[in-house]
Order: sequence, then structure tokens, then C-alpha cells
Amino acid sequence: MNILKFRPHHLLCSLCFVGKGYSPAFIKNLKIITDALKADERQQIKIIITLETDSICKPCPHLHHNKCACEQKVKQMDEQFCQALDLQEGNIFTWKTLQEHVKNNLTMEKFHRICAPCSWKKMGVCEKILKTLCIQQ
Repeated sequence: MNILKFRPHHLLCSLCFVGKGYSPAFIKNLKIITDALKADERQQIKIIITLETDSICKPCPHLHHNKCACEQKVKQMDEQFCQALDLQEGNIFTWKTLQEHVKNNLTMEKFHRICAPCSWKKMGVCEKILKTLCIQQ
């Protein structure tokens, strides 16, 4: 696992992952990814920003023929994330630099706006975790 592809909205999903998801296979995959990122002390795993299906999407039950059943909603979220976090398709980061980038570009106001359509936001987990990361109020 030297290179991962992340859709922009999956940056927060990875930061805020608490072991819940769409299906057991999805949860298992995201746990493998987040565990690998946390264990990558030498910062060798590269994360490439993509606007298409990524490393997290693969086992999602909403994925059909390599397209998300909610593609329009997801694309809209990705576009908002790109704008709010100053990201472009093809940007490459390490997990450490990506976390710093999010921390430097995300505010709670932006979080509430760009994550509004996300069903997971309603659980409150992301907001709590982002506050512990010192995201700007």
C-alpha cells in the first residue's frame, strides 16, 4: 500500500473514522486504510486526490460498475471540498502533510457547509473529532 487514491470528501471520512460504515466489507477496507496511514511513521504512503472512484470506494455497496449510485451528490461534495480545502485533482500528499493541509484550510463553518449533505454528519462524530484536531472555529 504505497499509493492511495482519495476523493476529496474521503479526507474527513479517514480522519474521523470510528469503525462504522455502509457494510462490513466497507468498514474492513476503511479500517485497513486508516490503520496503515496511522502506522506509516516514515511517511511513505502517498495519497493522490482524485475525482473518481478511489481506494475507499472499492467495497462500497453503493458502487455499481465503478460508479457511485450517488455520483451526482458525491461529485458536488468533492467539488465543494476542493474549493474549501484548496485541493485539485492530482495533488499528492503524505498523510501527515494532508492532515496539516486540512487543519490549515478547514474551519467549522466550512465543515458544516460542505458536509451538510452527508448522512454521517448527523451522528456528530466528525464534528467532535475535528474539534480535537484544533480545526478553526
